[in-house]
Amino acid sequence: MLAVARAADLGAPADIAWQPLGRHTSAAAVARAAARTAESGTRLADELAQIAADLRARQAAATDARVRRAGVLVVLPLGLCFLPAFVLIGVVPIVIGIAGSVLR
Repeated sequence: MLAVARAADLGAPADIAWQPLGRHTSAAAVARAAARTAESGTRLADELAQIAADLRARQAAATDARVRRAGVLVVLPLGLCFLPAFVLIGVVPIVIGIAGSVLR
């Protein structure tokens, strides 16, 4: 932020002054919005509110994706636990019954 302030004090145009902050991935949107609002004269607060809403939406989507992935990963151990029981209780008696009636 100090570099931005120095450039602005020296009279650099807004898009040039905000370039040092725009190099950081996390602050690039803020730098673009600040440069845009400095040139147009619109309110920066509205732009920042929109950026914050977009970041919250992205974070919520990422959290939702992680939760869905965890749900899928939980199914594998449960399947491994219940599959042997299903085979022993459900499949083996049927196979024994069919084999007994066929071999008679």
